[in-house]
Amino acid sequence: MSDWKIGQKVEAIRRASQPARRAVSEPSGRRWIPVTTKPQAEGATEKRITDLGYFAYVPRFTVSIRDPKKHRAYISVKRPLFARVLFAQVDLHVDPWGDIDRLVGVRGIIRMAGNPATVPDALVHEMRKREGLNFGLPYRKLSGAPSVPFKTNDRVRVTDGPFSGFFGSITAVDANQRITILIELLGRFVPLENLEADQIEGA
Repeated sequence: MSDWKIGQKVEAIRRASQPARRAVSEPSGRRWIPVTTKPQAEGATEKRITDLGYFAYVPRFTVSIRDPKKHRAYISVKRPLFARVLFAQVDLHVDPWGDIDRLVGVRGIIRMAGNPATVPDALVHEMRKREGLNFGLPYRKLSGAPSVPFKTNDRVRVTDGPFSGFFGSITAVDANQRITILIELLGRFVPLENLEADQIEGA
């Protein structure tokens, strides 16, 4: 191994051992950037980023599931709208945002052309405005195949909700008539789950 590579590894270890630096910018100058997390680490990572003085946001939707303690009852729970994705608000010119990359639970910052991708404030605002809305129906037993006019791999357009206008492909239609589609967001494909048939149309 060359001296240069050894030096790079030593520097990486040194940086990883240092505590992440806190945000220093004013909130008015910040932009939203997408951050990917490890599986089922969205909530814990959201808190770690918030603890550094940034605003962090995990879009969630409300879904009804069967109560594990009362099998005939249903309870409402919130789940991440995107698997393993959250948004952090940083000032790319002032804040040490690169330190977010090495927080526990973070897989990386989504980048485009080498720079952090940015998400329009309006999109995040719309997601936050709809936070807690039930994007799907309560789980229930159904007999036979789902009575929806779509099937796996169909190309569709979202017509309702914060992602209205997005195009995607259906990846699953479950027994409860919920539809999962794969949409392209900031150069990567992410699943949009628990849609109903009247929230999409053929493309």
